[in-house]
Amino acid sequence: MSPVEFYSMSDQVEQPAKVRLFQRIALWGYLCFHALLRCLPMRFWCRAGRCVGWAVWLCSASRRRIVARNLRIILGGELRSGELAPMVRENMKRTCMNFLAAAKIGVVTEDELDAAVRIVGGDVYENAGLNGRTGIACIPHAGNWEILSRIRSHFPKVGRYGAMYRRMSNPLLEKLVYSMRTAYGCEMFSKEDGLRAVFKLAKGGGLVGVLSDQFTQEGAFLPYFGKVTGTTYLPALIYKRCRGTLFTIYTRNTSLGHWDAVMNRTIDLPDPQANIYELTFQINKALAERQRESVLDGFWLHHRWKATRHFAPPQPPEVMDILKREKVQPFRIVVVLPESFEESLLVVPFLRALHAVRCDIQITVACPDEQRDFWRMQKEVAHVVTTDASESSLSRQLDADAIYNEGPFDYVFLLDCSRKTWRCLRPLMPVYISGFDDHPCAGHRAFRMRTPRFKGGPPRHRVESFLDILRAHFIPCDQPEFFEPECSKSAEREGRLMFAPFSTLGPSTEWPREQWEELFSLLPEDSSPLLVALSRDAGRAEEWAHALGVESICRPPAEFDMLINAKDILVAVDGLIPMLASHWGARCIVLMAGRLPECWRPLGKRHTVLHSHRPCHPCYCAACDREIPCIREISPAVVAEYV
Repeated sequence: MSPVEFYSMSDQVEQPAKVRLFQRIALWGYLCFHALLRCLPMRFWCRAGRCVGWAVWLCSASRRRIVARNLRIILGGELRSGELAPMVRENMKRTCMNFLAAAKIGVVTEDELDAAVRIVGGDVYENAGLNGRTGIACIPHAGNWEILSRIRSHFPKVGRYGAMYRRMSNPLLEKLVYSMRTAYGCEMFSKEDGLRAVFKLAKGGGLVGVLSDQFTQEGAFLPYFGKVTGTTYLPALIYKRCRGTLFTIYTRNTSLGHWDAVMNRTIDLPDPQANIYELTFQINKALAERQRESVLDGFWLHHRWKATRHFAPPQPPEVMDILKREKVQPFRIVVVLPESFEESLLVVPFLRALHAVRCDIQITVACPDEQRDFWRMQKEVAHVVTTDASESSLSRQLDADAIYNEGPFDYVFLLDCSRKTWRCLRPLMPVYISGFDDHPCAGHRAFRMRTPRFKGGPPRHRVESFLDILRAHFIPCDQPEFFEPECSKSAEREGRLMFAPFSTLGPSTEWPREQWEELFSLLPEDSSPLLVALSRDAGRAEEWAHALGVESICRPPAEFDMLINAKDILVAVDGLIPMLASHWGARCIVLMAGRLPECWRPLGKRHTVLHSHRPCHPCYCAACDREIPCIREISPAVVAEYV
């Protein structure tokens, strides 16, 4: 949907809702507060606001974390708590002071307003709205922005002076506040009422302001302070329709009860004919430069760079061109992998789809120590931390300079079932946490998105459970390239016949040595099978290789790319090795006993799975309690037919 189409949908005025009792009570309370505002001076309300801000800082740890996160994005991700703490406290005190002062601004006299507010560059802004020209002000939520609805009298030569605003949900309060804002000659326009009136003002000449720094899911995802976030393109849309001069206007607190309204900062556009997304990006850059002049006046109590369930809505090519051109702070995701290595390998398509959905995504993997070296090899993974150690150890890994300095995290996918990992990740708040609904911590309110495990119906592959999480986040994940095997370092070598007789799932899934001997007797004499095993099975592998008269090679999981390539054929029992072999492209003939092939077969269409069915299958047991385990019913002659 184009920007024009989106905003045109707002042209229909909604019917007013029925007034409820609690809305009337809210109005009466505000009227009492309004009367109190008139009685006490501005400096009193500023002091009261700073006291309220101090109380909020003291009592609300969640708000402290949000402000600290925002300041890290603005000032540099490497800032630590010791440097952030005084700035967080001052910002919260100043923000609450500005809120109460904004309410007081609505009832002060003109003389009191002139004593509290100094206009900087008002003549520059005024001249932009004369003689049929239009001045378009991009206003951040900084300082006491309600001042801007009261300074109409400073621009007597301008025919019309207006601003966009967001309507309140309480219609009674909305009517009262609207009348107060427009009492001094400022026209107020709500997006909910459509944009025709705004375009009419802008085309006829005048001054119009837009609070343009709020997060919006419906806008364009563009850098703001170097980090991508949902941004409104309304100022650029007005500019494209009506031309004129773009300004950044902001208010800054200079002392207790005094503010500057800085109005002389024009936005220099390199190409006025640029598309609406390029214009929005330039506006974002200008707003960021202005806010850096007085960072602590910004309204950072809200989650400005928040993540949502739909954190990667489709963007037009113009936005993608900007993101590829500009250096941006990464959108940081932690993926906590399952404890089972076999199951973790099924997360590879998940990581590939996640990495492809946004060009600014950076993935940090948390996994058991056994998997660390393997995941460091994957190009989609930027950092790897381990979950085997204590809670404090995992926290220290995430707090190391190499990881911490790249900025705060945005998202966590919990694909494991560990309470310990959850506790370790709590210091990363505020982040958006997503995972399966059977996670032991899924009931916590900070666990935002819960994807149900597949229950009932015909069996389906385990990889689909992980992809269901992506589908719940509107991320396309069915592209064939996400399931392609990796290119092995041994790709130039000729293919070999290999066999893996040892399983990571237990003895119930292993063939006895006699059946392997029978299989070798059925193979051509020049086949020269090679025994492959994990390093932990090196002793058994050497013994078997000597007894069977074959060569053996043992490698840790991370080094299987140097051992296996797409030309090889692997005959293996169920477990980690066939999963690794399929990841590096080998064709696998897998003997399965305790697990369902439909759920746990290696990814890809080249593989063959052989299994015997009994009433107790699947059992998922490490050791079989039957006299003859299921896997022994798979005949070597049948296996030889597929080699």
